[in-house]
Amino acid sequence: MSPQLQQPLVTQLFSLSMMTGCFVGDYLNMKVGPTNLLRISGTLVAVGFGFALIGKTYTGAMFGLLIAGFGTSNMIALIFGAAARRSPGGVGAAIAAASSVGYLGFLVGPPVVGSLAGVVGLRVALALVVVAGTVISLSARKVLGEAAS
Repeated sequence: MSPQLQQPLVTQLFSLSMMTGCFVGDYLNMKVGPTNLLRISGTLVAVGFGFALIGKTYTGAMFGLLIAGFGTSNMIALIFGAAARRSPGGVGAAIAAASSVGYLGFLVGPPVVGSLAGVVGLRVALALVVVAGTVISLSARKVLGEAAS
């Protein structure tokens, strides 16, 4: 079976791992705390996407994206929660600001990766996701605020 025919399987596995992560997210948040959960999530994104990029097989790439999907599953909820807690302007303004930054990423990210891929290649350009996961993991305490544990 060619990779083009298997591509929906990759998206299904990624979505399944995100759904699973969402189902257990509140439990994990209570067990390890929001800062540690965001650190773990960023690490899973970096490791999973890195594994998908350096893997030599389609199955390895699917496994990496499965890990990355689990890592991304709770990030938005944690970041929105932190924005709502830290905003002096109210919850609505905080969620709107966080959403705007997120949508900006959706608009700017693909052209940046595409332009970079034209210069250095797709694998190197997609390594930006690994870098982003690492940055999220390292900055979890700052992102979630000093009160988060």
